[in-house]
Amino acid sequence: MAITYDETVATDRAIIRLALTETNEQTCRFTDAEIDSFRSRGGSIDAAIGLGLKVLMAHAALRGQPERVHAIRETLRTYGQEMPAATVIFPASLPMDAGYDETDP
Repeated sequence: MAITYDETVATDRAIIRLALTETNEQTCRFTDAEIDSFRSRGGSIDAAIGLGLKVLMAHAALRGQPERVHAIRETLRTYGQEMPAATVIFPASLPMDAGYDETDP
């Protein structure tokens, strides 16, 4: 897994890694190719950072880490980005469900 970090922060990759706290080769989560992909898909350094943060947020959500998800969401806002809102709507109860109420649409 290729990981490079230039402490002079002279490259786009290094700037993105610094913002994502990906500066220690032993603990990096993203390869150089993934960081470069964020940069090319995002079109700017800030957009690349946003893409990386969204991936980190998804990983935290899948691991059941709500505090980490919230912290990453706040960090995204500092880069002028938001996560899309999601609404969970519970379907109406069916006749075979416990607590079914025929009068409740």
